[in-house]
Amino acid sequence: MNTKTITKRCMETDKPLISILMAVYEPRMDWLKAQLGSLVAQTYLNLCLHFRADCLLRRNSGLR
Repeated sequence: MNTKTITKRCMETDKPLISILMAVYEPRMDWLKAQLGSLVAQTYLNLCLHFRADCLLRRNSGLR
């Protein structure tokens, strides 16, 4: 399913918007990928992720 389809389905729903707040500080990349993968796999589509990264980007983190 592409982003446009997901956005359209979310806009047409009468289901409540669920906001997820996620704050991280120097996370293990495997854990962060697992968390984000879990959110992407949700069947409930009317979600909004608020992501706060404190000191997430380090030179050797591999994340850009």
